[in-house]
Amino acid sequence: MNVLMPQLGETVAEGTVAVWHKKEGDEVTKDEILADVETDKAAVEIPAPVDGVISSVLVQEGETVDVGTVLAVINGPDSVADDSSEPATHVTMEESDATVLSVTMGTATIEQFDDEQPSAATQFTRTGQRLRLSPVVRRLIAEHRLDAQAIPGSGRDGRITRNDVLAFIESQAADVPSPAEAPAPVAEPVPVTTDAASVQAKPPTPQPVPPSFSDGERVPFDRIRRVTAEHMVRSKATSPHVLQAVEADFSAVDHVRARLRERWRADHGFSLTYLPFIARATCIALRDFPRLNGSVDGDGLILHKRIHLSIAVDLNFEGLVAPVIRDADGLTVAGLAHRIHEISARAREGELSPDEFTG
Repeated sequence: MNVLMPQLGETVAEGTVAVWHKKEGDEVTKDEILADVETDKAAVEIPAPVDGVISSVLVQEGETVDVGTVLAVINGPDSVADDSSEPATHVTMEESDATVLSVTMGTATIEQFDDEQPSAATQFTRTGQRLRLSPVVRRLIAEHRLDAQAIPGSGRDGRITRNDVLAFIESQAADVPSPAEAPAPVAEPVPVTTDAASVQAKPPTPQPVPPSFSDGERVPFDRIRRVTAEHMVRSKATSPHVLQAVEADFSAVDHVRARLRERWRADHGFSLTYLPFIARATCIALRDFPRLNGSVDGDGLILHKRIHLSIAVDLNFEGLVAPVIRDADGLTVAGLAHRIHEISARAREGELSPDEFTG
């Protein structure tokens, strides 16, 4: 069974293997995490598609390969070794008969600090049980070189939250004695004389040199941030940027929200925001003006028959993903509210599949 580089979104062309959690010869069980992969849309965890033994690892940590490339080969109990175990760094999804994996979004930053310091991924698995950590928690742990096993978790099922990590960092800082304050410099006495002509010109006191960037800490971009920066610069250089503002009377929507706010929260467990109303209005507009739901293709315009909405979700300042609500025009305002809430929560928990980034 081939393990492929997944595609997260239609514009994703390549991905980078951040870390392997298994090596050649290891036995794996179905859905056990094999590796962490970073693309320009998200970071994902690659699970094993079947039970078996890893016969070969074809792409090493840090390598960037095209979507659909075979990353590793797993021989199941009934499989027979064949030519698929040979390195194939340019196999595409169309060319391969391997099963496309359903992967789970996960870690974004894995780095080795030095020869004696274990990597973040090693710390997360040191007890033999992989911790489920959100991207922001993993980033904090990696940046501060912490042992995840030493941090008590206050989340559901003992999960470590961002506040847990920050509290742990503060507790460590409180245990470190602060350096003694340096004594204040003593002013140099100025000679006094009544003969102005005999006063020798004293050289000016040198001004303190302002600190330069050399004394700061350089934090390298992970793949997601680097590619995001490149795309933003490219967009600014190649796309026209305009702003059009149109006033709309939203008082009726605001009246509905005010009247239903408390009952909605009590019945559904989350707030009714403006976004579901805007999403519903967008679906109706795209239905009435189908050319807006189109894509430029050479010298023509492709009019899409189905209406899918992509919802931007902020991952606690650690990146942004845009999962897709398919056939959104078939949902009511209440239905859109539930789908937006559900897909946003799953995105922040790292539980989205690649299919939810396409379309």
